[in-house]
This record gives sequence, C-alpha cells and structure tokens, in this order.
Amino acid sequence: SGTTHADGNLPLTVAVRCAKDGTEKAAATLPVQDGVFAGTLTIPSPELWYPNGLGEQPLYDVTLTLRNGETVLDERTMRQGIRHFEMIQNEDAPAGALPYTIIMNGERVYMKGVNITPMDHIYGDIPAEQVSYQLHQAKRLNVNIVRVWGGGVIETETFYRLCDELGLLVWQEFIQSSSGVDNIPSELPHFLTLLRQSAVHALKVKRNHTSLVIWSGGNELMDENRKPVTLENKNIAMLADLVRTLDPARMFVPTSPSGPEAHISRTPGRSHDVHGWWQYQGNGRQYSYFGDTDSLLHSEFGCDGMSSMQAVARTLSKCPTKPERMKDNDLWRFHGDWWCTYDREETMFGHVEDIRRYIRLSQWMQAEGLRFILESNQRRKWHNSGSIIWQLSEPWPNLSCTSIVDYYGHEKQAYYWTKDAFAPLHPTLDYRRLDYTAGTAVELPLTVLTDSGIAGNAEVAWSVRGLGGATYAEETRTAHLAAAAVNRVGDVAFVMPQTADGRVLVRLTVRLGERTAANEYYFSCENNRPYRAAASLHGGHLTARALETSPDSAVIEVRNTGDTAVLFADITDASDEWNLVRDDNFRTLLPGERWQTRVQWSHRFRIGFDDFTAHTTERPILTVDGIGLDAPVTI
Repeated sequence: SGTTHADGNLPLTVAVRCAKDGTEKAAATLPVQDGVFAGTLTIPSPELWYPNGLGEQPLYDVTLTLRNGETVLDERTMRQGIRHFEMIQNEDAPAGALPYTIIMNGERVYMKGVNITPMDHIYGDIPAEQVSYQLHQAKRLNVNIVRVWGGGVIETETFYRLCDELGLLVWQEFIQSSSGVDNIPSELPHFLTLLRQSAVHALKVKRNHTSLVIWSGGNELMDENRKPVTLENKNIAMLADLVRTLDPARMFVPTSPSGPEAHISRTPGRSHDVHGWWQYQGNGRQYSYFGDTDSLLHSEFGCDGMSSMQAVARTLSKCPTKPERMKDNDLWRFHGDWWCTYDREETMFGHVEDIRRYIRLSQWMQAEGLRFILESNQRRKWHNSGSIIWQLSEPWPNLSCTSIVDYYGHEKQAYYWTKDAFAPLHPTLDYRRLDYTAGTAVELPLTVLTDSGIAGNAEVAWSVRGLGGATYAEETRTAHLAAAAVNRVGDVAFVMPQTADGRVLVRLTVRLGERTAANEYYFSCENNRPYRAAASLHGGHLTARALETSPDSAVIEVRNTGDTAVLFADITDASDEWNLVRDDNFRTLLPGERWQTRVQWSHRFRIGFDDFTAHTTERPILTVDGIGLDAPVTI
C-alpha cells in the first residue's frame, strides 16, 4: 500500500479486531498464504442487528491490519452488524416458486418497502443532506426494505452506511432495466464484459454492508414472450454465478418481477413476484384487481397523485389557478405526462376549477388507492411476503407522479396513510367498492395486523359517523391479538344511512396496552361521482395554536370549532424555507374534535437545479389547511 512494500523474508499477517463503542470484543491474527487469509472471530453475547421496527441496529467496528512482520502495509475499518439472514418459501407457495420470505435472526420479516430511484437526474450532485433526509423519511414511514431500482445506479457508500444505521434492508439491482422499452437483456459479448466488470466491482464494494440482503439481475427484464427472464439467459446466468461466487450469503433473483407472469394473473398460482399497477383502476376495479390476487410478493406498484401546492408553484414559472390535462398543456405534460389524474378526479369528484382544492382531492385518491393495496397484501401475510411501493421520491420536479414524497421533499397524503398501513399495529376493513345505496346492509370484515412482539388482549372499536358529527352505528369489543399475524376480529355491520351530503366516515380504533392505532374509510351513497360532495365542501372553521415551543420544534393543537368537518387537515410551512417532520398529518376533524401533533423543523438544503440558499425567516410560518377550509389558518 502506498510506498511501503512487503519483505518476502517476513511473514504476512492480518490482525483482525472487533470493537463496540471503543471496547474490544474479539481479536485474532491470521496468516496470509498465497494471497489469502481466513478465520473466525467469536464474540460473546453479541448484540444482534434487526431491520427497522423489529429491533435495534448495533454496529461493531471491525479493523483489519495487514502487516509484513511489524510493518503496517494497509489497514481498513468497516462497521458491521451481526445478524443471520435467509429466505424461505411462502406459505402454500406453488411448486417451483422462489423463496420470497425473509428470515432475520430466526424471525419472519414482512417486507414493508419503497422503491428508490436516483434522488436527482444529476447523479453526481446529490448532497449528503438529501440522502440522509430521504432515508430518514423512509425510516419514519415504518419501512424496513428499500429496492434500488435497476434503472438507476449502484447506490453510494453514504446511502449504504445510512441503511446500515437505520435498519433499512437493501434490495440492490444490477444496472439493467427495460421498463417496457427493450425487454430482453443483452447477451452480446462486449456488453457482457462491461456488465461483468461493473457487477464484480459492485459485489466487492457492497457485500460487507449488513443492510444488503438481495441482488437482482435488473428491472422488468423479459424474454421474447414478455415473461420474466430466467437463468436461461446468459446475461442473468453470469450475474447469478458472480453472486454465488463473490457474495453467496445473499439472495439472487433473476429480475423483478420474477416467476411465470410479470403482472397480477387471474390464473391461480401464477402471480409470484409481480409488478403493477400504477394508476387507480376506478371505483370497483381497484378493489377487485388488488383484493383478489394470490401474489407471493408485490415488489412494484403505485398510485399517482399531484405534488404539493408549494412544489407546483416552484416547478412552474407562473403559479396556476386551475388544473389542466397533461395532454392539453405541454409544460404540464413535461412535468407529469403518464401521471395525469384529471379524468380520474372528474370521475370521482366532478369538475373542479380551483387548483388548491384539486391538489388535495388528487392526493386523497392517491392515498386511498395505495392504502388499499398495502392493506390487502398484508391481510395475506406470509402467503404474500411483501409490498414495495413505487416510489418514495422522484428525481425530477413533477406536477403529478406516483412518488409519495415530491421532488422538493414535501410529504403527500399518501405518505401518512402508508405510514399507518406499515405501522406495527394497524386495523383494516376489507371492501370492494366505495358506494353503497342508502338503506343497504353493509358487512365488512375487520382485521387487525400485528408485527412481531405485538400481542395481547385489545379493545377494538368502530363507529359510523356523518361528517356533521352524527353517529349512526358503533361497537366496542375485546379481542386477543396474536403477534406477527392477521387477526380477524369480526365484521363492521351497519345499514348505510342517508346523510345530508351522502357520505359516511367509518372509524376504527385499537388499544393494546400503551399502543393505540386508528384508521378511517370514506364511503358514499352515490355511485356517480361518489366523492362529489367533497369538491364543494366549505365553511369549515379551525383554530390552531402552539402548546409547547423550542428553537426547532413545537407541539401544535388544532380544533374544529365549526359545525362541519374539515377533511385531511395538514400542517405546512408557508415560507417553504424549512423541512418539516410531523408525527402525523392529514387528520380529519369532525365538529368539536381536536388534534395534537409534534412538528420539528430544520433549514431546507439545496436540491438539484434549485439552488436554495437564502433564508428570510427565523422559523417556519406554520399554517393549517384542509378540504372544507376557505383559507389556511396561521398558527
């Protein structure tokens, strides 16, 4: 190493030292023979590394020192977690299916994941603050795995180091992606040579990261029949051999999706790891398409929705006052194209002229569509082994997209509904439509999802409410919840009431010891434009104040002091100069209800082309807005 050379007459050795918090836990000196050294360290009572949500992430400092006699030739220190990883087949998996269920330290881990694209089109100019901020957003989302999409890059050491520290498992794809353009991976000799070089480098650099668990040949690679590619392709077979040789402890999948079909199949047993779909399928089809699948793994799917009003204003040179179809406006199309939700919103809400209201309605539908998929997959937990959303963030400032965090870091409503759906304790309803005729008997299965370690006797309550505050039906019961399970606790049964605006809110609450979890569903008496009343909801009245303050945080209390509901109240920074971290957000408040949440803030950092450096405010200008308010409320 450097200008120091080995003396062939002196022995080469590698000293290995493992320490934690500065205290040595184990050490050994290993001889080097023919350029190779090998050995084992025994660490008494090791502290095990777990994925986010299932335990802590202790890391040990492992230092390797290469010596020629007493002369130090080279030294390297790595941070390592201690964990046992394997993958097993799903419960009742069809013959020939790959193992898709993660076992970590003897416990099954349901994959709660997000797909990661490059954080900006300018790969080499992504500040470390942005990497840290987005991965912390994933951790707060209750995510335990990130899939690094094959259309992007082998992620940076900063990215991997943070995943080790935050407990985010990594599914890393080699850099191949068809995305419906050129599906068959190349077998040309020159291409394979270049692919081998990049793959070998990636394997050697990344294999010492505790968070890494899965390698994939690439994204949506297909054969000539548009079926997921297998090891019969020379390209994929080469990558499989490299993983087997250089990183045999990790799982290799030929591509994502994998198995007989790329997308959800109605033929039983053929939906292994599947992708899609990425738009809301409509009232009815959304719920049958995703609710009646037997997929083993759902590694890419999403639902599109508008970016925040602040992002829209920053993206366009002139802030719009009304929404437009992407096909009718080239500038909008340049910042959205595939993800135009204009017709969807017309179908669900009717015509909306106000851009501020339209954005909130669009984000509601994105959250609704995405949440159902997450809950439906998890209700088949262990038959289905995971849900990985397309996608966390976006590398380009879109007006609309499937991301649940927009380009400038603003968290959409879908972010918070995903956070709840991925929580360790979560009550759910299973349904197949949003509209029920008044007077119809409604009976919906009620299921409580739990993670490892979450078990015991719980109080489960539900109520059917009108948005004016009236209660039409309610029930409270006691149920024993098993850990890491799908707990069916009966039905929510009621007669659909005829409310003044044709809408009802079904609320679920579960209390288990010190834990409380809640969920809400919105149903309508109208089949045609079922959420029409929300488009014209107005006259809401909120008050907001800070109960506790510090230089970088506050506890905010919001009260509904009016006589009508405010849907999805959320707290934002009107100056748009600060990054906000909110414990929760987008909360519906019926008349007389109040909501408290903690908000933390830090200075916004530079993102891509948006060279943001000026700060004109000493702290955020916090405001509360929501569907039904005529104007935001300043705190």
